[in-house]
Amino acid sequence: MAIREGFFFHPPTGKYAPPGNRTLSKHGLVSFKVRGVAFYSATQADTSPGLPARLVREPSNEHDPNAIAIWALNRSGQAVKVGYVNRGRARSLAKRMDAGEVVEAYFMRGDRPGSSTSGPPAVILTTGDRMVKLLSDADG
Repeated sequence: MAIREGFFFHPPTGKYAPPGNRTLSKHGLVSFKVRGVAFYSATQADTSPGLPARLVREPSNEHDPNAIAIWALNRSGQAVKVGYVNRGRARSLAKRMDAGEVVEAYFMRGDRPGSSTSGPPAVILTTGDRMVKLLSDADG
């Protein structure tokens, strides 16, 4: 499995799967689109594939006590909110985070600041080493 052009790619078959595809869980891959990007600074942030996405719990969020915001860096190196984890995924992820688990997340689809050609950013929950491998396997 690899990530190519913001989608999961299976090199032997040449098939693509979008972020959030449930069949990818058998490979241990959890991914999702960032929600609410129109209301935040997504176009000002660098959400390029492979860059870290910072997940921040917002238990006092008035709309959802399980809310998890997604942050990225802008051109100046400042953290900006780009959106949220969707409500269904946030429920289970919030439990893990509240229990003290460190959850690593990376952008698998997105753009450089000021650009919006890739569509809404997408995030994958994985380790940094695995993210590097997923991106490099797409080239070979």
